[in-house]
Formats: sequence, structure tokens, C-alpha cells
Amino acid sequence: MAKKTGAKSKSVKSKAKSSKLKSSELNIIKSPLMEGLDKIENQNSLNNKFKVSTMIFNIIMMTIVLSIIILIINVNALLWINKLDTMNCACSESYMRTYIKYYLYFNIVIISIDLLLNIYLYTGNILPFELVHNPLYGIYSAIKSVFFIFSVINIVIVIIFINKLKELNCECSEDIRREVYWIYNIILACYIGIVILLAMIGLFAMLSNK
Repeated sequence: MAKKTGAKSKSVKSKAKSSKLKSSELNIIKSPLMEGLDKIENQNSLNNKFKVSTMIFNIIMMTIVLSIIILIINVNALLWINKLDTMNCACSESYMRTYIKYYLYFNIVIISIDLLLNIYLYTGNILPFELVHNPLYGIYSAIKSVFFIFSVINIVIVIIFINKLKELNCECSEDIRREVYWIYNIILACYIGIVILLAMIGLFAMLSNK
């Protein structure tokens, strides 16, 4: 009986050793596989981050180009308004003309700051969210939020004002810059209208799901 138990214990020990050897062999096989998988995962995450950052910088570049176009339109609109002042265009005299004039002065400054800021982000390879904790940027964002109200008012005033000039057949106000600024503000009005409509649809969908 003792011999049998001894033989059994030896067989158990041999099985345990063989299982340990197998597990160690599996670990040896798995470790390079796991390292390879980790490397692939890290590479994929780096590629995804690179794709996202590249997309953001492409958007910033498009914003720079768009800001230059918008700046040119607004500067030309201001030149047109100043021309009406200097030539004493009687049929264009209105509080709306005054409002547009002073709005354009402020708006050109805002557009110029945005343009310089986007150029700084693009050339410095800086992502926009890195500026969130900057107190100066926070103040500037707050000023822009308030200024947006005046921008909406200006869009309405410009469309009404230029439509009236067209109805009155105000010849001294006729200018290609007038037409460009009028079309530009109509596009802005449509854009804001679409954004508000989509926001309302999204809000309605959220409330209906609740």
C-alpha cells in the first residue's frame, strides 16, 4: 500500500511539474503576443490622436481662410458706409446706417483678433482646448458671447436697411460692396436660422425620449 501511495504521489508531482512547464511555455508564447498586441493598440491610439489633431488643424486652416474672406467683406462694407457719409447720401441717412458703421468698427477688431488667434494656434501647433484655462481667453470669449447679440441685431438691420435703399432707388448708395454685404448677411441669417432649428429639434427629441 505504501508503494502504491508513493507511486501515486510521484505521478501527481510529475503531472504538476508538467503542468507548470506547459504554463511557463504558454507564458513564454503569450508574452511576445501580448507585447505585440499592446504595441498595436498603442499605435492605433497614436494614429487616432494624430488623425483627430490633423482634422482639428485642417479646420483651423479653413477658419483662417474664411476669416480673411469675412474680414475683406466687412472692411469693404465699412468703406461703403464711410463713402455714404462723405458724399452726404441723403436717401441713406438713418439710425440704421449709424448702427452698421459703429458695429463694423467693433466687428473688424473681433475678426482680426480671431484671425491672429487661429494663426497662432496653427503655427504653434496648439489645440484650441489648451486655451480654455487661459483667463484672458475666457474674458475674450465672454465679450464675444455678448457681442453675438449685437451681431444678430446688425444682420436684421442690414437686410432691412439695404432693402429700403433698393425700394427708394437710392442711386448714391449703389455699389457692388452694398450688394456683397447684403448677400453676406442673408447667408448669415440663414445659417443662424438653421442652427436654431436644429437645436430646437435636438431639444424636442431629448424631451420626447425622457
